[in-house]
Formats: sequence, structure tokens, C-alpha cells
Amino acid sequence: MGGAPSTPVVEQKCSTCKKTTAVFKCGGCLKEFCFNHLTEHRQTLIRECDQIENNRDQFHRKLFELQQAPGEPPFIQEVNIWEKESIQKIKQTAEECRQILCEKNKQHFMEMEDQLSQLTKELQKIRLENEFNEITIDRIKTQLAKLEREFGQLPNV
Repeated sequence: MGGAPSTPVVEQKCSTCKKTTAVFKCGGCLKEFCFNHLTEHRQTLIRECDQIENNRDQFHRKLFELQQAPGEPPFIQEVNIWEKESIQKIKQTAEECRQILCEKNKQHFMEMEDQLSQLTKELQKIRLENEFNEITIDRIKTQLAKLEREFGQLPNV
């Protein structure tokens, strides 16, 4: 029954037993009940209210227990696990990147060494044969400057 009190109505049908008798209209559900069924209806509402109070009490106990529980709540523990796993993945990826960069750097130096070796041989040859002029010297100087610039740059990965 809702907030409004039941009001007697003269000679209507009870919504439960369907008998024509003096009935009372429930202010909540708006159904009409004979006196016996009105009492049952009221008892049903009381039981529902009791159940709601029990559920509320159980929820309050759980809430209190969680507040009083030592340590971190489960959701914080999940964040901690996620953090550790993420950090581990980042470390693993960083290590893989270091290895790739070291290998690329090693290859870059080997290529530079090969080019410098060729330049050295060419320089030795023209000096030995005494076959050079300004054009030859400028070309070798340009090649050496190019190697020096490339040396200061990281290899493309």
C-alpha cells in the first residue's frame, strides 16, 4: 500500500478473490481488496519492505568490510598488475630496439669503413702514380667530406 490510506468502497469486486463485497482501494497499486485480502496485501508489502531492509543491511556490511579490509582494494591490485606488465613490455621493446640500433650502427660503420678504404686506396694510387690535378683532389675532398657528414648521422632504421 502506498502513501494514501485505503478507502472503503461500497460493494465492489475484490481484485484477488473476485467476490462482490465491501472493498478497500490501495492507494499505491490502485487495486481493490476485501478486508481479508487487504490484510494479505499489506503483509506482502511488509515482507517486501523487510527484504529491502535485509538487502540494504547486507550491502552495508559488505561496504564496511571492504572499507576496513587491510591492503589495497582489488581494483588497485589490477592496476598494479597492469602497470608491471606494461613496464615489462616496454623494457622488452626497448631492448629489442637497442639490439636493432646496435646492429644497424655496426652495419653503418662497416659501410663507412669500406667507403673510406676505397677512398684511401684511390688516394694512395694517385699519389704513387703522381697522376692528380685540382679536379681529382676536389673529387676526393668532396667524397671525404660526404663520408664525414654521413658519419655524424644515425643510420636510417
